[in-house]
Amino acid sequence: MAEIELREVPLFSEMDENDVAGIRAIMDEMKFKPGQIIIREGEFGGLFYVVTAGTAQVTISNADGEQIVLQEIDAGGFFGELSMLTNEPRSAQVRALSDVTVLALERQEFFDFLNTKPHAAIDVLIELGGRLHTMDGVLRRMVSRTSTR
Repeated sequence: MAEIELREVPLFSEMDENDVAGIRAIMDEMKFKPGQIIIREGEFGGLFYVVTAGTAQVTISNADGEQIVLQEIDAGGFFGELSMLTNEPRSAQVRALSDVTVLALERQEFFDFLNTKPHAAIDVLIELGGRLHTMDGVLRRMVSRTSTR
């Protein structure tokens, strides 16, 4: 399985080589095996993750405790930004579907990065907006199923 370079990640693609090298230097590489939990729903976490290899699955628990798949994130995608930004508990669970390699960035380092790279901050906002839209659709489907019972 080929790993992508940080420069290939849309969030970092507008950066020059020095900036990419600088951000990469403060990120920690982590590896996960298939089925391993990367983020647990409800836990606090101060890390933002960029997938460089493999596929991770994002799920939430419904009222009955069932896991609902929200999305799969492949190399180039990212997760963990919402609770890291808000300092609230994680709103979803993320687990490795395959061997997954991520680069993790701590909260303050991520803020420092966004402060110096406005285009990256806009990319994060666009991604968050898309995820909120997805969640809205999931909630609407859940409410419509509940109200027709």
